[in-house]
Amino acid sequence: MTNTTTAGTGRLWVAALLAGAFAATAALLMALGGTAGAQTAQAGPDLVLKKTVYPRAVEVGERQAFTIRITNEGTSRAEGVRMTDPLPSKVRFIRATTSREVPGSCGIEDRVVTCRLGTLGVDKTVTAKIHVKPVVAGSYTNRAYASYTSPSARALESDTSDNSDAARALVEAQRR
Repeated sequence: MTNTTTAGTGRLWVAALLAGAFAATAALLMALGGTAGAQTAQAGPDLVLKKTVYPRAVEVGERQAFTIRITNEGTSRAEGVRMTDPLPSKVRFIRATTSREVPGSCGIEDRVVTCRLGTLGVDKTVTAKIHVKPVVAGSYTNRAYASYTSPSARALESDTSDNSDAARALVEAQRR
């Protein structure tokens, strides 16, 4: 015959032991710089933008292409992803395209190229290309920005420092 009082005491002892283990784990996480609750609050999309230019050096009037790669390194999908790129006055816009190949997803207004990129899943990348012709000799820097609207995201992005990047280009005078 089993003594229910002893079994009940044993279950209480196991519950107390588990509660102590959870408390110790929470204290360790806090000492390491966070808590499980804080990690959950930071969950959500995390856009990372990388920008390059090719060729880096051209003569006035030759084409250059900026490639903008946006990756979602977060824990949930990013909805309403947009890339904006204010063009410097030293270039003339030719066209912009995306790897999604959706006609009309990129446009320009007041020298700002905007591409509507839709939803970007976790660990997924979308690429935009902006083709320009420099009209003035010298060097210039061009910066692009990524953002999202995700109404269903559980939290806002905690670190937006990697949501933009710049590429520096060189333009030489035309050789005669």
